[in-house]
Parts: sequence; structure tokens; C-alpha cells
Amino acid sequence: MNDALIRYIKQLDGSRLVTHVTQGCWWYDKELVSSLFTYDDVICINAYVTMEHNSVTGSGDITPEHDLHAAAFWDEKMAIFREKFPGKPVVVTEFGYPTGKIADGIKDEEKQRDALLCDMRALEKRLAGYAIWHFADHEWERAEDGTVFFGSDISPYGIFTRDRKPKKCVGAIAEYWKESGAAAQTENQN
Repeated sequence: MNDALIRYIKQLDGSRLVTHVTQGCWWYDKELVSSLFTYDDVICINAYVTMEHNSVTGSGDITPEHDLHAAAFWDEKMAIFREKFPGKPVVVTEFGYPTGKIADGIKDEEKQRDALLCDMRALEKRLAGYAIWHFADHEWERAEDGTVFFGSDISPYGIFTRDRKPKKCVGAIAEYWKESGAAAQTENQN
């Protein structure tokens, strides 16, 4: 279905890049990758690698093992994308880690910070770009039956609170980008 829609859009206006976003559960399967992204100009995927790894392992804090897992995950997936779509950019359009689901909010914010940095280290230099999900906690849309996503009225994935106060991860993310930007600039000069 997506392929037909993308081909149709390109017929309407061939001057624009066309893409769609696919959640991890669809593109994790190596065989599905080809059928999902054949006509996309940019491969856009959502992936919550550290969050999913933490829920599978049941571990508490984010550890160096999480870094190894995230790096291995992206090395494997990027090898598939390079094989099937050489030169096509890959962007993670959504990744994150929630706060507010655990009783200890302070610990929760520290875990969010550590998880986001873990994912950012793994994504850096492996993909064309990434976007953290997301800027600020927000109200979930209600379904027709009145239920909300994950059983919570407020999405806990923001790096700022609902009233725009920075969570602990904001300073760490800014510092990471500053350091990685300086490192990239040094590499380019050499």
C-alpha cells in the first residue's frame, strides 16, 4: 500500500523527496525491509532500542551493556539498509524514554537521561540523523471509548515537562551535542 501511494505522489510532484515513517516492529524483519522502503527517498523509522532492551532484560539502570546492545543493533540494521538501499539516507524519526511511569520521578529522569544518551551514542555516525520523541510532555489523544495511550493522560516522553520546565536530560543532551559537534569539526579539519 505504501509503495503505491509513494509512486502516486511522485507522479504528482517528482521534485520533492517522499518518505513514510515505519515503527520498529515492521522493519525489524529483514525480509520486510525491501518491501517497505523501495520507493522512499529517505528511510524514516521509529526505534526505541534502549527502552525495548530495558523492558526485555528487566534491568534497572542504564549500563554499559545497553551501549553495547544499541551499537550492535544499529550495526546490524544499517548493514541491511546499506545492502538493500546503498546510499539512501536513514533517519530515526522517533526514539525516547519515558519519565513519570515509575514512582521515583528523580530516578526516572536520570534513567531517561542515560537512555537518551545511550541511544544518541549508538545513532551518531551510523545514521543520517535522528529526532528525540519528544520536546515536551503532552496530553494523549483519547480514543472513542475514552481510553488513553498507555493508560496515562499525559505522555511522559518529553525532555521538558508539560509546563516547559527542563528535565535532567536537557543539559546532558546539549553538552553531548556540543562535544560531538566539536569532535566532528576537529575531524573535518584533519
